[in-house]
Formats: sequence, C-alpha cells, structure tokens
Amino acid sequence: MSRHRVARVVAMVFHPVVPGFVVALATSIAHEGGLTPRLLTIAALVSAVCIGLPLLTTYAFFRLGYLGDDLYLVRRESRWFLYPVVLVCLATTAGIFTWLYPFALARAMAVAALGASAVMAMGNRWLKPSIHCAGLAGIAVATGWVHGAWGLVVAALLPLVAWARIETTNHDLAETVVGTLIGASVTFAACFTMLEHLG
Repeated sequence: MSRHRVARVVAMVFHPVVPGFVVALATSIAHEGGLTPRLLTIAALVSAVCIGLPLLTTYAFFRLGYLGDDLYLVRRESRWFLYPVVLVCLATTAGIFTWLYPFALARAMAVAALGASAVMAMGNRWLKPSIHCAGLAGIAVATGWVHGAWGLVVAALLPLVAWARIETTNHDLAETVVGTLIGASVTFAACFTMLEHLG
C-alpha cells in the first residue's frame, strides 16, 4: 500500500467525528451508569446530524462537481462551501446537548467544535487550517480536562494526523499547526468556562 493511500486511510479513521464520538459516548455512558435508552436516542440524533447530513452534502457536492471521484475537493478554494454545513451540524449538536441532554462535557465539546469551526471559517480566505488537527486537538484538551492522562493518548495521534493531511497534499505544515492551536485554545476556553466543576 502506498504512503498516499495509508495517509488517506489515517485521515479518514481519525477524522474528528470518529474520536470525538467515541470520547463523548464513553464519558456519557460512565455519566449515565450504562447505555440507557435516553443515551441511545441522543446518540442516534447526533449521528443523524453529524454523519447523515455531511454524507448527503458530500453526495450533493460530488454531483455538482466540487468533489472528484476520490471525494476530495477539486479546488481547495471551494472549501468555504463546506463551512455552512459544518456550522449547522455543530450548532444543532450543541442544541441537542443543551436542551435534550445537558451533559457538561458533551455540550462543551460541541460548543468548542462550533467555535473553532467559526474561527476557521472566518479566516478561510487567508489560510486554510486543518479541520482534522483542530478537531483532534480539541478532543485531546477536553479528554485531558476530564480524564487526565487519557488526553495525552489522544494528543499522541496529532503528529500522525498532521502527517496524513500533509502527505495527501490537503495542507502544509503551517496549516496543521494553526489548526492544532485553534482547536486546543478554543476548547480550553470552552472547558474553562463550562467544566470548572469537573476540573
């Protein structure tokens, strides 16, 4: 298997939705004392929003010619089309965790992801920070805030993900570093303001 193909697999497996969902679900199960019907309902709702809507958007963008046969953007300049979808998904998820399942960590992670994505959307014209690195850095900070050393386990994935994004020519080193800094700092601010009682 070529390095490029390995990098694409790494980028897909460690897309922020995957580790973020695992961390939020595992912590929610501990919070609930088990996989309760309420938690299953919330997990289904969040999955529909954060997986279903992006898949529909991916199909639409493919049909419109913004994505190639490899499902990568044909032109990096088209990336700004993705941000409204991301922001709607994350705002809806933050709403779910605010009104339907007010669990502090899950809400803080959703708000942090929304904030980091908004920052990157505003700066997208000048720099295209890595969403993968921003998301993973945020998850590492949130995990570390609540679970201590487990945050380091998540953070250890960052160099691998940065390499994957550079290897697939989606980003350069500066964009992975800036993405990491945005994700970590916005999530730290969200945890500081929303999770004080858990720290």
